[in-house]
Amino acid sequence: MLVTDSNHSELRDRSEAEPSAVIENNLNARDQQTSDFKQKLQQFGFRPETSAMAPRTRQSVAASPSQKLTSNAAKNASVSNSDVTSKVRIDGSESATKAALSNSRKRKRATKNVESPTVKGSAVNPVNNLKDSLKEGLILVSIGVNPGIMTGLTGEAYSHPSNRYWPTLYASGITPVPQKPKDTHSLMDLYGLGHTNVVAHIASRAASDLTKEDWMVGARDLDEKIRKFKPEAVCLVGEGIFTQWFRYKEGRPHNVKKDGPVKFGIQDEKYWIGRKEGEYKGSTTWVVTTTSGASTKHSTQERVAIWKPLGDWFAPKRDQWIKERKGQEETADVI
Repeated sequence: MLVTDSNHSELRDRSEAEPSAVIENNLNARDQQTSDFKQKLQQFGFRPETSAMAPRTRQSVAASPSQKLTSNAAKNASVSNSDVTSKVRIDGSESATKAALSNSRKRKRATKNVESPTVKGSAVNPVNNLKDSLKEGLILVSIGVNPGIMTGLTGEAYSHPSNRYWPTLYASGITPVPQKPKDTHSLMDLYGLGHTNVVAHIASRAASDLTKEDWMVGARDLDEKIRKFKPEAVCLVGEGIFTQWFRYKEGRPHNVKKDGPVKFGIQDEKYWIGRKEGEYKGSTTWVVTTTSGASTKHSTQERVAIWKPLGDWFAPKRDQWIKERKGQEETADVI
């Protein structure tokens, strides 16, 4: 192809315009990503206006391609903050570089204040779609602290991948086959196994986000629910749940020296959940260790060993449940 003076001039003009267009397109793409991320934050209960995600004013981009970063370090530097993905741009002065980096540090510090979706006393709570799996006649009800973030979003118990609850159910013999979080509600009919939480109405990142009042109100509600549905037994998934239950029943904190350490297995009748003198003796109450992935107190083998007595107690009752349910279905088919 013969390059004439006219073609050469056209190519030169195009090369001068392209850098500006590319930069502008990148900025527009970044703004779109920021807008999408803000919508997700709002969906999950965050407040973007307090999370340093407010729109930032940017200088207009000059059409000349002669604008360049003043150093190789600034040229290749991507700010390490999680909310900044575009490269730092400056107008050729050292002060502009320092200002851009200073703003990124401020955004990082501001982000720390909203990293946890729930804060004590905050009116903003994450989504909580988890419903109790409770009905009359259940063999066992498993009781956790409160729904975590992922559990609240999915509406399925112990749904965080790091939680060992579902593998522990199978390893201890409570379920005859491995189950998954999506089976949460179907286990009532399959095995007579229900689920609830002490503080069932609040989802949070950690139990430490709950206040003393949250625990006391939750314990009262739990007592009433168990007294209403009357399962044969309940199990508290974690020693910490028992100490909070103790505080509710005794009106004081659990003291190891005075009350002894929390024991695994069946508890004394006076601490059976749902118990009310002259009305209901309470459901046989077991305490097992937590299955949270954040806990390193017990190894996998130790955890399964602690759960095994509950599995040995539950398995024959579960098998009888399955047998009776199968017989009912066969009878219904004949009719």
